[in-house]
Amino acid sequence: RAVRGGWSYDHNIASRLFFNLLNEYEYDQFQNLDLRFVAGGGLGFHAIKSERTVLDILGGADFARENFSNHITRNSAEIYAGDDFSYKLSGITSLTQAFRIFPNLTRTGEYRMSFDLGTATTLKKFLSWQVSASDRYLTNPTFGRQRNDLLLTTGLRVSFAR
Repeated sequence: RAVRGGWSYDHNIASRLFFNLLNEYEYDQFQNLDLRFVAGGGLGFHAIKSERTVLDILGGADFARENFSNHITRNSAEIYAGDDFSYKLSGITSLTQAFRIFPNLTRTGEYRMSFDLGTATTLKKFLSWQVSASDRYLTNPTFGRQRNDLLLTTGLRVSFAR
């Protein structure tokens, strides 16, 4: 009973340095979260960039708005830091990992973290089988809710890339 999505845009400004924009949306019934909206931007560094392996380190600032089903609304200024890692295990299978920590600047001492790990195996040019684990940690959940939420998923992914 969780839905997560968003987009990220990276634009190289030097061979190893890039500008990053992000926008995330999240619904999580187990956290009483009706909607978390995050928008921000920052800088990143291509620590490793080869044909098989990519490791990007990034950080920046964002705004987060959280609406909970128990009528609590929280607006926060945050900073973020994390990494994006991908590795091609074979010609058809890849491994991806993403980690972010979001220290809260509005309510210091509070933070949230996200960790995602997944594999995708290409079945056809447009179709892949995906398995993933997604972990969300929140230092300040609403009353009666757990701080940690782990989601395991599998499914088919359709790509519209050429």
